[in-house]
Amino acid sequence: MPAGEPANRRTGREGGRPAAYGGLNTAVWFLMDHLLVAERSAGAWQEEQSRLTEAGAWYPDGVKGVFRKLLPGDPARDTHAASVYAEFAHHRGRLTADRLLSGSEYTPLGGSLDGES
Repeated sequence: MPAGEPANRRTGREGGRPAAYGGLNTAVWFLMDHLLVAERSAGAWQEEQSRLTEAGAWYPDGVKGVFRKLLPGDPARDTHAASVYAEFAHHRGRLTADRLLSGSEYTPLGGSLDGES
């Protein structure tokens, strides 16, 4: 490989990035599983997966699969999937927001979801 190639291209490895372990869903699953075992809440992630499945927000290939189906051309599926995992961590008290959006900041976001931007 040329000297200017990133290290992961030269070695064929991802240098510790999630993709090296099967992608975002797999990496987050390993992380969640280990953290929940340490918290003595080993079944919590499976309960969350069941809840997401019932809501139509979990496919066999994880949260990312839902975004792949709903937003097929969107290159930011990892970002969207990460937000679902972040919400789970937030509900468990493991992630806190730096600040919450005010009503005037939040309102335009809801409008853009309805296609009203």
